[in-house]
Parts: sequence; C-alpha cells; structure tokens
Amino acid sequence: MFFKDRAITCFTNERGETTYHGDHTLLDSLRVTMVGYRAVTHVCHGEYRVRIALPSETHILPEVYVTARETNTLQTTSVITREALTHIQPSSFADILSLLPGHRSADPDLSSINSIQLRSAANGGDDYATSSLGTAFVMDGAVLSTSSNRQTVSGNTWKRDGLEGIARGIDMRGVPTDDIQQVEIIRGVPSVKYGNIVSGVVNIKRCIGEPTLTARLKSDLRTTLLAVGKGWNNNRHEYGTSMGYLMSDADPRVPLQSFRRVNASFRHKAWLKRKEDYALVLRQYLDFSTTIDNIKQDPEININPDDCFYSRNSSVSLSQRLVLTSGKKALRHLEVGLDASLSPQQLKQTETIVTSSPLSVVTDRLPGERQGTFLPRKFLWKTSVDGLPTTLRSSVSSTWGISRNTELLAGIEMRYDKNLGRGERIESVDAQGTKPRREGMPFHKFPSLNLASAYLEVTHSASLPFRMRMKAACGLRVQSMMWIGGNYDINNKPYTDPRMNLQLALPDLGSGRQTYRSSVFFSAGLLTLMPPSAYLFSDPVYYDISELQYVSEDDHTMISRYKTYVFDSANHALSPARNRKWEIRYSASWHGWNVSVTYFHELMTNGFRASSAVHPVTYNRYTYDRTTNSLRAEPTRTLALIRTTENGSATQKQGIELTALSRRFSSLGVRLTMNGGWFRTEYSNSADVKEQPGGIVNGKPVGEIGIYAHDEKSRVSSLNTTCLADAWIPSIDLSVSLAMETQWLFLETNTYPDRVPKSYIDITGKVRPYTKECMSDSRLSQLIRQDSPYFEPGLNIPFSTDINLKASKAFFRKQVMVALFVNKIWSYSPDYDHNGVTIRRVRKPYFGLEINYKLGNKSER
Repeated sequence: MFFKDRAITCFTNERGETTYHGDHTLLDSLRVTMVGYRAVTHVCHGEYRVRIALPSETHILPEVYVTARETNTLQTTSVITREALTHIQPSSFADILSLLPGHRSADPDLSSINSIQLRSAANGGDDYATSSLGTAFVMDGAVLSTSSNRQTVSGNTWKRDGLEGIARGIDMRGVPTDDIQQVEIIRGVPSVKYGNIVSGVVNIKRCIGEPTLTARLKSDLRTTLLAVGKGWNNNRHEYGTSMGYLMSDADPRVPLQSFRRVNASFRHKAWLKRKEDYALVLRQYLDFSTTIDNIKQDPEININPDDCFYSRNSSVSLSQRLVLTSGKKALRHLEVGLDASLSPQQLKQTETIVTSSPLSVVTDRLPGERQGTFLPRKFLWKTSVDGLPTTLRSSVSSTWGISRNTELLAGIEMRYDKNLGRGERIESVDAQGTKPRREGMPFHKFPSLNLASAYLEVTHSASLPFRMRMKAACGLRVQSMMWIGGNYDINNKPYTDPRMNLQLALPDLGSGRQTYRSSVFFSAGLLTLMPPSAYLFSDPVYYDISELQYVSEDDHTMISRYKTYVFDSANHALSPARNRKWEIRYSASWHGWNVSVTYFHELMTNGFRASSAVHPVTYNRYTYDRTTNSLRAEPTRTLALIRTTENGSATQKQGIELTALSRRFSSLGVRLTMNGGWFRTEYSNSADVKEQPGGIVNGKPVGEIGIYAHDEKSRVSSLNTTCLADAWIPSIDLSVSLAMETQWLFLETNTYPDRVPKSYIDITGKVRPYTKECMSDSRLSQLIRQDSPYFEPGLNIPFSTDINLKASKAFFRKQVMVALFVNKIWSYSPDYDHNGVTIRRVRKPYFGLEINYKLGNKSER
C-alpha cells in the first residue's frame, strides 16, 4: 500500500483477502504480488472495497538453464550460463564438458593432465593429440597459449605418466570455474576471428563488478575447494577480485600423489566515455595461477623410497582491451587488445638406478670415437627442468556497417612465443662429475615463434521469396609463421583459411506464441594449426654406438669404447596441421520448445606425430681374437633411427548431435532436456612407418629398416544420450535435477598392422622394393612382422546407464546456498565377455557437498 509519504506491506489470508484499518482515502495505489502470477498496480480513488484479479504468469517464468543451451547463431555453439555452473558444482573445467551433446559425467580425476576432446568417440593417444592442441581457450578476449611449453624429462615414465603437457593443449585442471559468468563452446566452423586452431573454441567470460562478497567451499571424495570473491562498482568503474585454492589426492587413503591449484584474479572495467550513440570502455585483467603435481613413494613398501616427481606450472598474465562501440556511425565496433603472460615452470625428478652389470656412458658433445665412463652400480639420477614460456599478443578487430544488412569484420593479430627458461639440469652421480647422460640445450637458445594473422569477413542478411530470410558470413583468414629460419619450409609462408556459415530461416508457421520457427544452417571451412616450439626445434641427437664393452670378473678392469654421431632431429619440412570441416544443422522452436540436430564431418590428414629419420652410420665392431690374443676391429655399417616429428596422423570425425529442450512447466517449475551424440572417430597413420627389427643373423646384426604403409588403424563409435528433468521453484529457492545418462554403444575396431613391408632401406641408405625374393633371404625375412599376442582386434562394450542427482537450496534470503551432487546414485552396467573373459563393471557412486555464501545481495542468487 502506497501513501504520499510512506508505504506499508500487508499479507492476505488463504482466501486472498486483507484489511486496512486506517483512512482509506489517503491511499494512492495498491500493488499486489503473488508467486506464479503477474504483479498488478491499482490506482486508488477513495474506494472502500477493491477487487483485483491477478493474471497467470505460467508462461513467463524466469528462464534458468542448468544444462548447455544451443544458440541460434551461425556457428554451432553451446552456451553454459552461471546458473548451470552453480548447479553442476565443477572443480575444474573438465567437469563442464559433461553438459555437451554426446558427453557423459565422469568422476573428477586431477592426477593427470585433462586435455579437451570435442566431438571424439575416444582418446587416440599422443600421436593423435593435435585436436586437443588445436582447441583455443579464450578468456575475456585473451587467447591462452602453450606453444612454447617444453617441460619434459628423460628416464622411466611410470612416475610421471600423463603429467607432461608438451603439445597437448591447455590443461583444464588449471582453469578455475568460480568466477565464470558464461562459457561458449564453438564446436562448428568458427568465425575467421579465431585462428591457429583445428578443432573448436572455448570462449570464457568472467564476472566483474558484482557488489557481493562470495565464498565457496566444496568437498567431494577426492578434492577440496575454497574460493572467495568480491566486486565493487560505481558510475564509471567496475572491479572484481577472486582467489581460490584446490587440493586433490589420487587416493585420499594413501596421499602419495597430490595435485594443488592456487589462483588469484583482479578485473577492472572503466567507462572512459559513455554517451547515447557511443561508448568507450577499458577492460583490464591481472591473473595469477599455480598448479603443483607431487608424487612420492611409500617408504614401507617400495625399495626405492627416494624416488619422487614434482612439477610446478605457474602463470602471471596481464590483459588490456580498449573497446569502442558505436550505434550510428559506420564503425560499429573497435577493439584493441594487448596481452602478456609469463609462465615460470619447474620440474624435478629423482630416480634410483640399480644395474645388474656395469653401465657406461658418453657425455662428450663432439662426434667421433672415445672411451666411455662407467657409472656406479647404484646411484640417484636427479634431474630438474626450468622453463619460462613467454607470450606477447597484440590484436586489432573492427566491425563496420557497410549497409543496413551488411557488416564487415576485419582484424590483424601478432603473437610472440618464446621459452626463456634455462632448460634441463642433471646432477653428477660421483665425485668425478659424471652425469648419466648429456643435458639438453637451454630453452632460451631456441628461436621464438612469431605468428602474424589477418582476417576479413562479410556478413549479409537478405529477404527471400516465400517469407524466408537468409544470413551468410563468408570470410578468409591468412596466417604466417615469421622469421623462424630460412631452412624451414613454413618460414614466411602464408596459409589461408576460407570459411563460410549460412543460415536459411524458413517461413513461420502459426502465429503468436504458437508460432513454429525453423532454420537450416550449413557451414564449411578450413582450419590451420601451426606446429608448437617442441615440434619445430629440438636438441641435437647424440647417437652413441657401442664398439667395445669389457668387464673383468672382479670388476677390476673395465673398458668401453663408443663412436658418436651428432644429428639434427628437427624436421624442416614440417607443415601446419589442417582440418577440413563441414556440417549441416536444423533448429526449430515452438511455444518454448527447442530442438537442434547437427550432422558434422571433419578430416585432418596431416596431424603431428612422432616418427623416425634414417641415417647410415659406420663403426668398428671389436671382437677378441684368441689366436693372436688381441682385439680385432671389424668395420660395420648400419642404419640409425632418429626420433623426429612429422605430419603423419590422420583423424576423421563424423557424427550426429541432438539437443531438445522443453519449456518450463509452471505447475512444478520443471523443464525436460534431452541431448545426445553419435560419434565415429577414425585414427590411422597417413605417412609410412619405419621399423628396425634388430636381431643377429650369421653373427652380424640386422641393420636394414622396413617401411610399412599401414601401422595402425582404429575406428571407434559411440552413442550416448542424457535425459534430464530439472525443477526450479523460486518461491522456496530450490533447484533439483535428475539425469539419466546412457551409453547405448561403444564399438572399437582395430585393423592389424601390415606384416610385410612395402619397401625397405638397405645398409647404404637406399630405398628398395620388398619382393618375394626378400622373404626367403635370411636377413631381409627378419623385416616381416610377427603376430603380436597383445593385439586387440576390437572392443564392444554393451549398454549401461547411470542416474545422477544434483540439488541446491538457498537460505537466509539467498545469502547461503547449500548444494550437493551424487553421480551414479543408481547404475546398471551388466557384465560382458571380451576375448573369452567376463568383464564385470563396478560403478561406485561419487558424491560431494558445496556451500556458497553471499553477503550484500538479498534479492538475487
């Protein structure tokens, strides 16, 4: 009830009646509100009794989405809002991917690097990691880069398996989710604005200026997360700060392998000019993050308790963006960006080496023959690697209004990547300063990566006959790797990416809220990814050939002799990976219901993979001559296989994605959502594979190398669906969802590698055809591969389904929210047979609890 000088609040009884006992002639107006109905304001004219009818609000409940929502833009994009992030309670960015069509929820695993996989039925391994490397992460306009990461260490691999992130893209464990406002994941053909990619784009937008103090505490079976944030704003400035700490143990009962993450952020937005027809805004972001992996041995059960592994990856970044937005002039949008990041990295490994016989090494860096040095029978191999990847990026992007229906997008970018770290350091193992092997080159001696890009895109919309409309965006992006050396084929060579996105809006059917709207989309384009620093530049390879090894029975006399060759392992012919992508999509909406169906096809035939270069070598093979009681040198020729990187991986993806959402029914506040995806991914080698079988024939080693056309081919098909019902009841601030995730199909088919080579390389380094006569030759017959007992012809995993529960409830005027999740609260995973063995699947529930606290916001969650 509103008076001239005050306002009072009254509540009705169960019949909707209320009484005011004062002077009713002083009333100015009445405002009546009720959950589920529209608010009505009535202007009073001195009436004694008033009857007010409230219209139903069943069709205008606030839109709250707790799943990924498909947009109606030209590119196939999933949008994940803050409400959805709050509902699923993520610990790292990898948890968010479960909302995409065709993906399933997985228990958080922070004990190894989490690389992104878009539209893939299965992970193809390190030789097929180009798709993960070619997925761009853009945070508030700044592109996150890993191009100059070179953190790796030699030795046994079981201690650090899955923890070295060279050329595997962004580690999603290091991306905090607490201050994210919205995530856009472009799975289709992106605009030419985004470059140096072959898969998709993850666009992250963070909160800024929210005048609340927030605190989040989450704990589940493996992780504990604490995050706080605060925002300020006034007429011209908005500020946001946040800090977070996450700790995770691979097995909380035995905390021998742990992961830690510390992050802090400061964000600022300043309105430099703000008028009716234009605005000038400055955005600034300062971020710090550190992730730590730590592995140690259990001294009670391990014979080498000193063995340990430690990896720390830090990052300090500063990003500034000056944005001009105009509504009347030809220049509609102008953005100038400058980004800088410094990423101190440190990796340490201690490994106990125990040899059954004396082991000798060569640590000189010059080619030729020399004596070897014997190592102790037992020693600690201590290695440290210090890296300092540095990235500088500048960009200018502008949007011009050519006409009422035509826009022009144009921009340029320059990016500088270089690792300024000192590289690998190995401690001596004895008083004489002997090291187990040679140290690698300091990272700062490798050249920098200088990527220049320019793009142009025209977007035009037009009306067509029969009440149809068309919108098309056609663009071209040109990028080039500059000044990396004239001996590289890609140096200063331009690569063009043409891309097209087309929308055809079909005629509307019906009228009003019952209008059926539908559109057909078609996209096609070429995406290019430049090789990272670790693939382009590599350490010289010191190929040591043992010519003589002699140790007396009492170890009193020990002699070793080696011949060393020095090879350049860099592949100067390495070219960028290129993915040809096209898709067709149909989307429709009717009365609050939405559906989207997409068919896509991707083909990349020159992905990066490890391979071998062949070099003929000669050495002296010393044997003991009993007749003369002396050593006899026998000149021997063989071939050396040197590890390098080539464009030899083929990845083909195709599939169907489906997303369907109902309107939210007001009676219970329930919305139904269904999404799913059928993915088929093929992995194969697109370049010949070289293998050297070794072995001894007639007392001489087999040095010839076989060349095989087909080394591996794997086809994986999967069909996953998610049916979700979520209820949002604003009157009691309760949100509940129940999801049934079903895997209908997982089929893997592997083709056996070629047993017989198509050709071979003889001792002189010449390539010769492999004929039938070669099969009967005692030496060349060794090139025929033997059947492997470990080969898996295929895998067929039958139907399984899980039910996941998530719920959140707000208390104390929405200042405190308690949320919980239980994945696999019920699961059906029947046993199945594989190669005569019964596989029993045990899927245990995984659950967690979260508490959010907000101070200063009593009206909105």
